[in-house]
Amino acid sequence: MCGALAAVVDGPQGPLRIGPSWRLSRVSAVLTVAKIAASGAAAYGQYLEGRTVAAEAGDYYLSQGGERVEAPGRWASLGQRGGEALGVLDASAAVDPEQFRALMAVRNPATGGALRAGGAGGEAVAAIDATFSAPKSVSAVWALSSPELREQLEAAQERAVDAALEHAVAFVPMVRRRVDRATVLREKPAELLASSWRHTTARAVAGRAPDPQLHSHVVLHGAVREGNGKVVAIESRAWLVHQRELGAAYRAQLAEELSRLGFGVRAGSGRGGRYFELADVPAGLIERWSGRHHQVRAAIDQRLTERLGELRARVDAGGPDAGAAATRLEALERSGQLMPAEQRAVGDGHPRRQGAAGHRRRP
Repeated sequence: MCGALAAVVDGPQGPLRIGPSWRLSRVSAVLTVAKIAASGAAAYGQYLEGRTVAAEAGDYYLSQGGERVEAPGRWASLGQRGGEALGVLDASAAVDPEQFRALMAVRNPATGGALRAGGAGGEAVAAIDATFSAPKSVSAVWALSSPELREQLEAAQERAVDAALEHAVAFVPMVRRRVDRATVLREKPAELLASSWRHTTARAVAGRAPDPQLHSHVVLHGAVREGNGKVVAIESRAWLVHQRELGAAYRAQLAEELSRLGFGVRAGSGRGGRYFELADVPAGLIERWSGRHHQVRAAIDQRLTERLGELRARVDAGGPDAGAAATRLEALERSGQLMPAEQRAVGDGHPRRQGAAGHRRRP
């Protein structure tokens, strides 16, 4: 490691030498939710499965492609009824590849028949991916730790994910029940049918090794309905509506787990002060290991620049939609997405709606 980054962070097993300390502001402890369409389910399943090896083969080696070989998938929040429905006798065992492939094809691995009916309107959704990502400072400490401490951090991640899933079962009405043609109720499930795939690196950016990023892909295959025990689809909208709440449940448990391990936790970081970071992890190291973030940010900036050009051309043309384009330019400026230079260009070089320049609305 570069000498300019040399410093010490207190860990549970003694000091970790990682770099100079100053405050961090990056938000990286997040929950993202996405549908896995039936058309892409097999490929996505192969991606998750392809990064795994049996635990005894050594979880800390890299694959030939340069990405770290990850631990096998595990059953998450799988109760007795769910285990019986899937034919899983030991919920603590690693996810069997054949069982997982069946689930990604929306088939019951025990019977070979359909796992459940389709979603609302027969939508072809194979599963939902809920990805829980630890703060980047946690990933940085993980990368520089001994195998023993890595295992402890990974276990803390798993317990935090489980806490979020337990919160979802207890409080999120994610299962639809049709009463009649005009009435649909949304209920809480009895159990979730979910597999969790822990990864410790971000997707590689061209020309460099993958950055450390401790995160878990929780694949929601379905749920067990309260009462009759039927396996049913999960409504993705419910997870989107409760996304912030479930992310907070995950972060709260993770912060508690890390505190128990002896790490200092600094709350109040990120947007709205909702996030946390480990104390004394250097921002320079965070930046160095955020290649994927910078790649995504560059793509967003490019698209914003293209959008600015489109709107400016419409304003300059002075056609019938020039006023609407000027309004959108002002909205884009207020959104906070533009770099300062771009904001100045929007403000100095192009017209806005009548009265907008002299009577700017408060953001």
